[in-house]
Amino acid sequence: MNNLKLKIQSQKNIIILALIFVMPFTMYLLFVKGISIDNYKITQITSYFFAFKIFYLFCFNLLFNLNNKKNTFITFFIFLIIGILSVLIPSSEFTFKDIMSADNNFIFFVHTILNKNLFLDIIFFIMTALSFNEYKNYKNISEVFTFSFNMIIYSVFYSIFSSVIFMIVFVFIINLLKNFFINTFSDTSLIINTFVLFIFYIFAFTPFIIYSVYKKDMKDKNISIYFSRIMMYISLYNIVKYLFTMYMPYNNPYDIRINFILYNVAITIGAVNLFFVRIDYKASIFTKVVYIIFPITAFIFNIIIFSSLIYRIKEYGISPNKLTLIFTNMIILVHFILIIIDNIKSLKKLGSIKNIKDIILTNNRSYYVYVYGIIAFIICFIMPLFYSQL
Repeated sequence: MNNLKLKIQSQKNIIILALIFVMPFTMYLLFVKGISIDNYKITQITSYFFAFKIFYLFCFNLLFNLNNKKNTFITFFIFLIIGILSVLIPSSEFTFKDIMSADNNFIFFVHTILNKNLFLDIIFFIMTALSFNEYKNYKNISEVFTFSFNMIIYSVFYSIFSSVIFMIVFVFIINLLKNFFINTFSDTSLIINTFVLFIFYIFAFTPFIIYSVYKKDMKDKNISIYFSRIMMYISLYNIVKYLFTMYMPYNNPYDIRINFILYNVAITIGAVNLFFVRIDYKASIFTKVVYIIFPITAFIFNIIIFSSLIYRIKEYGISPNKLTLIFTNMIILVHFILIIIDNIKSLKKLGSIKNIKDIILTNNRSYYVYVYGIIAFIICFIMPLFYSQL
């Protein structure tokens, strides 16, 4: 009986948190009017909509510590500080029209904002990891990667399915009652806002719903493990392909910017994916071989990318994007080295294992994400200060 009461109370808390989150956006959409895209300031994008995002993450993180007042306060304090820093740094007033006529120095500043919004996700993930572990066992966060990926996969599928069903029903009702809506509502904005709100509610409530079900029934169903392994195969294929075609005409990253960008994206996806890959005794021999080969191949590829970065800096000069890539390429390089070292240590144990299928390759580098977090903090809150006065 007590367990049933606790489950009901937990469900109520999850619903209340979800309702609390959607209220600010609902009020904003219904009552804030007259903002055109031409006059929409980028600082409004990075403050208003960012405020909804960080408030959402705060509400979701509270789910992990609902019955712990101390951890609730810690979560609130951390999100408050990061939220204030994110809105205030940088703090500059400019519009989309300004960008079109801006000089190079101004474009540098725009790039710092774009990089900031990208790397803030790393900081938010670390905040979620700490909250998930109740601010204990900061090194043991491999479970957080599995949990996060599971939540993303289930939420995406559920949201898409629900959205499609809702849009079909919505269009059907609109067509069925078209004359009624035309005669009753002179302004179609109410109908449009209602449609937007319902789509927003689907995506907003989904993670809370999935978390409730996941915690109770799906905790041991780690579908993310298989997705991450598939992504590892794809990443290895892409990197090998780029290595063999890099020096063909129109494919080198040294002088062709789009290739430089694509290769950096490929190496970044590979590095991120390695955080989510879990190699245990259940993995096939093929998967284990790929896990050994992948970091070595990626390491070689990363060195070439880094050399192209140095070349482009010499030829075209420094920029916030290139400075960011210097940081990220260096820590990704170290990341691959650490995994290669761990794999070598694991392979030394082969002699003492009777069945090669039972080998578990070492994967204890999850806490290396904190190094990415330090770089993300520099990119988000220190680099913009150098450009905020331009």
